[in-house]
Amino acid sequence: MARSGGTRVKILEAFGLGRPVVATTMGAEGLDVEPGRHLLIADTPEAFAAACAELLDDPQKALQVATAASAWVQEQHSTAAIRTAVADSVVVRSLLS
Repeated sequence: MARSGGTRVKILEAFGLGRPVVATTMGAEGLDVEPGRHLLIADTPEAFAAACAELLDDPQKALQVATAASAWVQEQHSTAAIRTAVADSVVVRSLLS
């Protein structure tokens, strides 16, 4: 839990697969997500275990978190979203030239 190398990619992959995620603050750093809505954040082993247990004990909450995360990753990281971001960047660069 103390290391975060590659964790953001793993989080995005889990989001895309419709899986609920528990991560540390460091692991989710840089992702524009809302803790409690898109994933659960836990920074100690005890809190991490409790968050995992919460999702296992409450399938409805696990589904809500996974569904919100899946929608977020589609909005932010789908091919269409990336295409739009690249096109917008090209337009801005051409206006600045």
